[in-house]
Amino acid sequence: MNRWLAVIALSVACAAMSAPVTAQRLPKIGYLVFGSIRDLPTGERKAFLDGLAERGWVAGKTIDIVYRAAEYEAAFLPPICEELLHEKVDVLTTVGELSTLACQKATRTVPIVCLACGDPIVTGVAESFARPERNATGLSLSHSELAPKRIEFLKLAVPGAKRIAFLRDRASRGSAGEVKRAEVAAKAAGMRTIHMLVESQADMNRRLEEIASDPPDALYVSFAPGLILQNRTTIARLGVERRFAVISAWAAMTDAGGLLSYAPDTEALFYRGAYYVDRILKGAQPAQLPIEQASKIDLVINLGTARRLGLTLSPELLLRANRVIE
Repeated sequence: MNRWLAVIALSVACAAMSAPVTAQRLPKIGYLVFGSIRDLPTGERKAFLDGLAERGWVAGKTIDIVYRAAEYEAAFLPPICEELLHEKVDVLTTVGELSTLACQKATRTVPIVCLACGDPIVTGVAESFARPERNATGLSLSHSELAPKRIEFLKLAVPGAKRIAFLRDRASRGSAGEVKRAEVAAKAAGMRTIHMLVESQADMNRRLEEIASDPPDALYVSFAPGLILQNRTTIARLGVERRFAVISAWAAMTDAGGLLSYAPDTEALFYRGAYYVDRILKGAQPAQLPIEQASKIDLVINLGTARRLGLTLSPELLLRANRVIE
């Protein structure tokens, strides 16, 4: 109950900050994340706001944005969705499949734009990429074909890696195919694999204890905006302490101290999300707006982490990186 009160307090504060400066009713966006607004990388939210502003939608002037966060508690999502609907939002924007599905359960009429979701077909968000047919559209991070490339980059960074663990959030149904393809690639490269599922913070704590007591050579972290994002700093720090490489499907993990990621540029996705909001506010229906897959894929390498792990990365690998963190 105390955590729920804290969420309400944060929501009130965010609403106050985003209140329109005139009495005239502005179009209103509901911005919902499963995790914490404070934990969401600021570059992504800024990219979304920049995309809106370039289309004439300036927060507090020509549009009102109501921020809400579930603080990683799935039970908080339904009442938050109802609260946003009570706010009479014109568009709901979501981050992650849990938030999107919760909004779809709460309303079949208010348009939903997912700024970064997994596979919309597997998760049930939409009927197809080309024609969603429901009240949700937006951007998909789903690129399971990238998973074997992550294993390829791992072998370039850590040629001697023989044992790899895969960490996946059970709630993220869209990541199952990604991890399966990565496991196949790892086995083809002669690596032994360990599969680890988590569905609560207690699960995560146990899994991290297991990893700490018997470290693999590498840990593959799948995309998930919930538990994994929440624990990214702890996971990355454990990798350095127990000397194993953390590779991931999200650059936020590498920014937190993981070794490398090969993943969609989420800032580009959030920026593109503004296009969908603009189209809907101008009368378009989400059912007729195709869901787009991420087109900008970045290899991000944390060179500082490589040094702490005692790795010397080849010039070939570094030259292929879109971004190197010193």
